[in-house]
Amino acid sequence: MVVDPVVIDPRLMVALDHYMTAESEDVSCLVGKFLYLFLTGSSYMETYETRHRRLNFQVLSWDAIIEALAEHDYDESDPAAAHLSLYGFPSTNSTNDPELVKLRVSVVFLALQMIADGIQIDSFALLKIKTHLVNVIGFPDVLLVPSQVGRLFQIQFGEVSEINDIAFPCVNQLLSVMDASHTVDIPSYVMAGSNDLDERPVSILVGSAFIDVFLVMFCSVKDLNTLPILTCKNMLETLCIVIYKHDFESRVLKHLQQALRRAVMRALDCLAQDISYDLRQLALYVVNAFVKRWHSIMGSFIYTAVEAIAKLVASHSQHHSQDALFAQAKAFLDASFIKYAQNGLFANLLKRQLHRDFFLVLKQVTDNNVKDNPTAPQSLCELLLRDVLIRVTDVDHVSFQNVLNNTRAYVEVVYHEGFNSELMQFIGQQFIQISRRAAEWNPENMNPDPLLITCAIIVHHNKALSRDILSSTDTVLRVLSSRLNVGTEALSRLLQATSSLHRRTTKETSVTNVVLNSLLEILSDGLRSKVRVLPSTLNSIIEALMTTETPGGFPPVISHLSSFLDLVEPAVHFIQNHPWQDVEKDFAASLAAARLILQASTQDPNIMDRLSDYGIEKAAHINLKVRSWSILAIAALLEQKENWHTALFAQLSTFSYAYHGSIRTYSQGIATSSESAVIDLNYAYIAIKLWILLAYKVSGTGDIVKDSQTLAVWNELWPPFEGFLDQFELDSSGALYLAVGTLVMSSVAELLIFMRTLHTPIVLDVSAHITTLNRLRQLGPGDTLNQKYMLEPPPEMQFETLVNQAAKDVVAAEKLRISEARVAPDRKTLERYRRDMRATT
Repeated sequence: MVVDPVVIDPRLMVALDHYMTAESEDVSCLVGKFLYLFLTGSSYMETYETRHRRLNFQVLSWDAIIEALAEHDYDESDPAAAHLSLYGFPSTNSTNDPELVKLRVSVVFLALQMIADGIQIDSFALLKIKTHLVNVIGFPDVLLVPSQVGRLFQIQFGEVSEINDIAFPCVNQLLSVMDASHTVDIPSYVMAGSNDLDERPVSILVGSAFIDVFLVMFCSVKDLNTLPILTCKNMLETLCIVIYKHDFESRVLKHLQQALRRAVMRALDCLAQDISYDLRQLALYVVNAFVKRWHSIMGSFIYTAVEAIAKLVASHSQHHSQDALFAQAKAFLDASFIKYAQNGLFANLLKRQLHRDFFLVLKQVTDNNVKDNPTAPQSLCELLLRDVLIRVTDVDHVSFQNVLNNTRAYVEVVYHEGFNSELMQFIGQQFIQISRRAAEWNPENMNPDPLLITCAIIVHHNKALSRDILSSTDTVLRVLSSRLNVGTEALSRLLQATSSLHRRTTKETSVTNVVLNSLLEILSDGLRSKVRVLPSTLNSIIEALMTTETPGGFPPVISHLSSFLDLVEPAVHFIQNHPWQDVEKDFAASLAAARLILQASTQDPNIMDRLSDYGIEKAAHINLKVRSWSILAIAALLEQKENWHTALFAQLSTFSYAYHGSIRTYSQGIATSSESAVIDLNYAYIAIKLWILLAYKVSGTGDIVKDSQTLAVWNELWPPFEGFLDQFELDSSGALYLAVGTLVMSSVAELLIFMRTLHTPIVLDVSAHITTLNRLRQLGPGDTLNQKYMLEPPPEMQFETLVNQAAKDVVAAEKLRISEARVAPDRKTLERYRRDMRATT
């Protein structure tokens, strides 16, 4: 955009030269002729600055300038109109006349230049010129609020989204005004936004009177990129001068500290925009100047600035490694971290969600710092780490997780080697404090994995000094495992890091790895419910022990077989007796325990014999439940391990004993509890499906073997289940029938349809199945069941889908059991109340 230069007619310059030669002191008497000639000038104009680069004299008196600028406030009916006409002013409204608008802007520009050049001005005239400047720029809602005493006033104005094009010269001139070194006495209340009622004048730089106008304009302009590049550059340079030269601790400017922070934040945003290189350099200079000059009022700005400048370096570091802008950005980061290394800067930064690129940039900065300061007693990396670890326990809950995540990233990317013994011990002690603080939070909202992974990284890269932190790591592991959900990845990395510290001499050497020994102990006690360990943590420990490859190339379940086999009894105890509350997590933990048992059975065939002992009904409390067998079956079917399938299927007779015992009372008409009947019936239904699927897996590809094994399972498990129908036919109106009759009918029909889906030879006995369905029809509506059974062909389903559906059935059955358990106490209370009422009546 091309802006008309500020020009003065040459005829006026001749007149002014005449008066200057005569050393006239009353140049202001030319105001009328000056303005009139300016409006009615000749065909060519010349820039004023070509004749006088600096005003060494007062061209016009301030009263004349103010009077000229006030012309737009009058109309023809005002008495002042006649007075203005004496000076050659027409009486038309200047807001409607482009020439008068130019005149007004030119006079404001001249006034600003006079102020910048040191022409003395009183506070009233200064405020008048400031008022007209606000109007020229285009601020809305301009309001003059007079003071209680004297003739001064406060200028109030709104935010300006766009600067009037004609006002750009005045905006550019603010640079010189802000840089002026002379002072003026004004009270603080005249500044926009000030609530100070003290009318005592304060001596300030003359440019300070315009700072409120400049800051509001800089912050509220919609898009700085749309301004002419020269204007945008001047505004950034003006902001630099405002930062360095003006006192924001003074009574006049103190209320503008927040506006200054907003302006610098706006400049910071320019770094990420697609603007010219020079403007971005200026914006970075503004940020650096503010941090250096006003660190006492910058507040949290430093954190935002460091993060934003790190993003700038990260986005261009590969292509502009030697670029001056990015060298300055790195220098800013280096200076900031050095200055505030022990003042919480880094700790507060880690409260934010930082990208990994931030730490890559930080590594560049710290590496350069080490090169520049090779003899420093403590490196910048160490100072930052120590400061964070000291402060992290005081972090609030909302930011605590971010600090853990970012500390892990810092250690992983920036600083993980070259530690000394004292630092290792310090880190260990601080990690204990951090783990205890983390254990106070809700497990659902706290992920302790980053802390354990940080331990693993430090141990791995400082093996020679690992003994100084291993005992602390053991404490951290025990604290976190007893309260929070620990993940498999964290435990695996910790196992790998510590396993490389120990060398085994024989296969049966006792466990010397502190972490492995702790995990085995925590797992054993947790499975037996001796200590409080969350199911998800138990699941993670088992997964880590079974899948983590140690330096020998084998997971701990192989390298420490004897210790692993000792976990079988606790695992059986867990799947048999653990009370489920959070069903999905309890189910996952039970599956992990089942996998542990099945894995152990491949190493020691006697494991299955011990399961058989649980199947013998020596006492009710040790009889392995049907649910436990179902979990073992699901765990086996979800893995592609034939030895697991074979080992478990060999226990069909043992399972059959427990299965018959669970539903015998219902088929014989002995049981009367509808709640337990629903649960046992559900598990019996699920068990039949799972063992049919297991038979499928064991038989491989041989149809004859597959048919025989499937028939063996069906003949073993179906007759007791069919006994439910016999009992209901005898008493179709009993309480038990009313509670579970519909469930029995739907389960029988679904089993028959399930057999058709698998294309087993059982479906060939169509007449027997139709007879069963007809019996169901006599007990209740069964047309829909018959129609579903007679569908041709049955829907095709993948084997994995059938297994996953059975797993979902187990979860649903447990949710139903928990729901019934919660309702049962209320139901018993109601029945007791009814009995008491009958007794009293």
